Amino acid sequence: MNPIWQYESGPNGPENWHHLCEQFACGRDFPDQSPIELLEAQCVVDPEKIQLKFHYQRERFFAQRFNHAAHFVPPERESFVNYQGVRYVLSDIHFHTPGEHIVEKHSYPIECHLVHTHEQQNLVIGILLDLDEDRGLRLGDIEAGVNKGEFFFNPEMFLPELLSYYQYEGSLTTPPTVGPIPWFVMSEPGLIANELYMELQGDNGHNNRPIQPLNGRKVYFVE
Repeated sequence: MNPIWQYESGPNGPENWHHLCEQFACGRDFPDQSPIELLEAQCVVDPEKIQLKFHYQRERFFAQRFNHAAHFVPPERESFVNYQGVRYVLSDIHFHTPGEHIVEKHSYPIECHLVHTHEQQNLVIGILLDLDEDRGLRLGDIEAGVNKGEFFFNPEMFLPELLSYYQYEGSLTTPPTVGPIPWFVMSEPGLIANELYMELQGDNGHNNRPIQPLNGRKVYFVE
């Protein structure tokens, strides 16, 4: 059984996660942790190196709360992305408030993580979301099913219009913070209305891991 961990600073806080148990020690042993600060001016532009292809569709999700966050879990796992010839299926969508990555010196109120898996390997797409009452995603855009906690939607609704992104090798941002994991963080924010933002907030209003050192990693920018 994993120990209790939290986001508040203290014995069980982010600065001590890697001390809580042996399973969490990867936060100490693997140096390339997430999230990080992202600056286009410091990136390597190499569009031929990294190709990410989306194959999202409307499917069923179940809303859950665990690990201090709101999650949408797709039981059928019908949506996927292709990266370097490998198919990664969408296995979880969850949210961090405020956003974890900092893009061009700007932080956002909420960040959506679309977690994909291939065998034992994860791939995560991070989408910063800005509040917009006129154009933002609303509760009514998510169709409720007949069963409790059941919803139907296309996960592409979280994506921004412009699909340029930063790509780097990092880790999960919740314990155990294992890596390496390919990260794709959209350079432009998506939009969300306040009513949906309030539903997706983390426990106690915040569940964001602090920024981690870059440690000499290369970050790529793909337009």
